[in-house]
Amino acid sequence: MKKLIQFSFILILLFLFKNNSFGQYTRALKNPSSWKKQDIYLQLKNVDSTKQTIIYLINRSEKDYHYYGSNGKFEVFTEAKDSLGKWSNIDQRYIDCAYGLGYSLLPINHFSLKKKDFLTGDFETEIRYSVRLKDSIIYSKPFLARIPFYSFLDYNHFNLERLKKNLGNKNLTDQQKISYHFRRAAIYTRKIKDYEKAVSSCKEALQLFPKSEQLHFLLGQIYLLKMSQLKKVSTISKEEQFIILSEGFREFEIAHEFVNVKDDDIKKIIKKYRPHLPVKSNWNLNKELDCIEVDGKIKCFEKYFIHDYVEIVFRN
Repeated sequence: MKKLIQFSFILILLFLFKNNSFGQYTRALKNPSSWKKQDIYLQLKNVDSTKQTIIYLINRSEKDYHYYGSNGKFEVFTEAKDSLGKWSNIDQRYIDCAYGLGYSLLPINHFSLKKKDFLTGDFETEIRYSVRLKDSIIYSKPFLARIPFYSFLDYNHFNLERLKKNLGNKNLTDQQKISYHFRRAAIYTRKIKDYEKAVSSCKEALQLFPKSEQLHFLLGQIYLLKMSQLKKVSTISKEEQFIILSEGFREFEIAHEFVNVKDDDIKKIIKKYRPHLPVKSNWNLNKELDCIEVDGKIKCFEKYFIHDYVEIVFRN
């Protein structure tokens, strides 16, 4: 009953305000004659206080138009000229699809507006905005601006460079730095699948934050993912798999040691992989692996991925 009353109240509000701007994203031009008479177009207004641009989508044509967007708001795409003079979309972001994408009406002598900004950098070039209509695309007048050199990269490499730049901020907290390093390593791991760079990124961060359970846990996961990949694409032996498994398992144990509250995920993964560790009495009986003993610990050279001697963790 309560939900029915709330729904009825919303319907009443929509009826009362159906001719006003309540809940609407398009408005009628108050004095159309003061706006230049031409087709549908974009007009920009810079707001220095917020370092943003207000983009007006104005329909001064002789027909209604439909613009593309979500939740009744038009989508604006930022384009820039690269070093070869080619226009490219530099909006490296996800579009919010919570309310779906589609076309909304912009009647004659009406306008809609949206705020927009972009990252600044050292590369000077021309910028313009574009809006998609149902049957065409319209552009704003180009203007000069400075943007980051990595603006033209794909989404994943764009985020890698942006996170790298953020790490240069001297005002970051340790937790923020760990988070940025973690995200860089996660992009290399999950998106790009460059496990060598993912490991390098993790180890670089662990030099600064050796007691971060998050980074140790992620590093352990990277080793296991690489081991799974090698099993699919190469003739890696069981013993060579044990070397990578040992390195990953050791990282999980370190993470478990440093975490303040013993994490169930870490406990589960240690319990899962412990039975798969090698037995010391059966290790390298045929002397096929390049192994050495250091301070009573057996270390073997891993040639596929780590390219170093790795301490073997045994089951018993």
